[in-house]
Order: sequence, then structure tokens, then C-alpha cells
Amino acid sequence: MLKFYCKIDKYGKIKANNKTIKIAKNVNIGPLSQVEFGSNIHISENTSITTSNTFESLIKIGSNVMIANNVMIIGGNHNISRIDIPMIEQGMGKQGFIIIEDDVWIGAGSIILTGVTLGKGSVIGAGSVVTKSVESYSIVAGNPARVIKKRY
Repeated sequence: MLKFYCKIDKYGKIKANNKTIKIAKNVNIGPLSQVEFGSNIHISENTSITTSNTFESLIKIGSNVMIANNVMIIGGNHNISRIDIPMIEQGMGKQGFIIIEDDVWIGAGSIILTGVTLGKGSVIGAGSVVTKSVESYSIVAGNPARVIKKRY
């Protein structure tokens, strides 16, 4: 689907509107209309960046961002409030932006959930589950992710 919006060379490098995005094999991004990209972004293999098709669940990825293998960035959620209707039929639940600011590194196997901001220069440790926003220049790890160190 990306080919309709930008040019992909044989190495998985995308150039569109003076932006460079390197995408490895087996990466799922969509819907594309809900994801905004900065420049100089690296997205590694088996990564999924998905969200709902609503304004409330936009994903913004800044510049100089590294996303390692097997990362899941999940915008939007399902409604589960009623027990008299199957969950699959209840529609959308919690929605929220995911904002990944500039110079962020997301470690392998991490999960980023809806409604969070990853502050500038933050590092997300491998295997972390991020359920709350991360302050700039923080290193977080764990499930749920917690600050383990500051970068300054």
C-alpha cells in the first residue's frame, strides 16, 4: 500500500516529500491515512503499526526514530463494557493519539499502547509494554514500563 504514496527502492528505503523511511521485511502499517512520519526513520522486521480509522487514534512518528524488530504500536481499542453483546460487536473503546517524538529508540518486542507519548530522546527497553506516557530523555523498561534511568 505504501507504493501508492511514495517510492520504495529495492532495499526498502522510502523517499517521499524529502523524508527517508527505511522499512524492513514483514512490516504492517495502517491505515496509512492515520500515521504521520517525520524523516530518517528505521522500522525493523516484523513490526506492526496499526490504529483505528478515526481522528482520535492518530499515530505521529517524529524524526530520527529507531523501531526494532517485533515491535507493536497499537492505536485504538475495543469496547468491552457490555456483557449482553459480544465484544466483537461493541465497536470502539478507548481511543487516543500515539506520539513518538524525535530521537526515540524502541527496543525489540516492545508494545506501545494507545494514548501515550514517547518523549524526545527516550529509550524503550526490549520487551517493554508502554501503557503511560514517557518523559523526554527517560529510559523505561518492564511490563508495565517504568523509568529505570534518565539520559542526562
